[in-house]
Amino acid sequence: MKQLVNAGKYFSDLMVPLVALQLTKQADHTRNQHKYNTDFWLWAYVFTHFVATTYSYVWDIYMDWGLMRCWEAGKWALRDKISYPQNFYYFAIFADFVLRYIWLLGMFVFGDPNSTFNDF
Repeated sequence: MKQLVNAGKYFSDLMVPLVALQLTKQADHTRNQHKYNTDFWLWAYVFTHFVATTYSYVWDIYMDWGLMRCWEAGKWALRDKISYPQNFYYFAIFADFVLRYIWLLGMFVFGDPNSTFNDF
């Protein structure tokens, strides 16, 4: 069962470029038309990317690093046996989150008036 859940992580990661490819094809097709014709594929891309990122983040934290398994005082959300100072693990959880979701900044093309996300 664990291998099937791990395969789901890789499948969700593979869906991101496939949906992005469809978004690109749709955007090229409707370049001279109304730009909101690509809204479905844009939001499908954001949703797919968000699901894949969250899936991979949770897998990293829980399965690969063994964190979020111990709720004892002094080792909250860590694992039973820790090899490094506690702050290192908390920093790793935070850094992994930030680095995994940094792609969201790329969605906003700052200074580009034609960016879809600047219309909100």
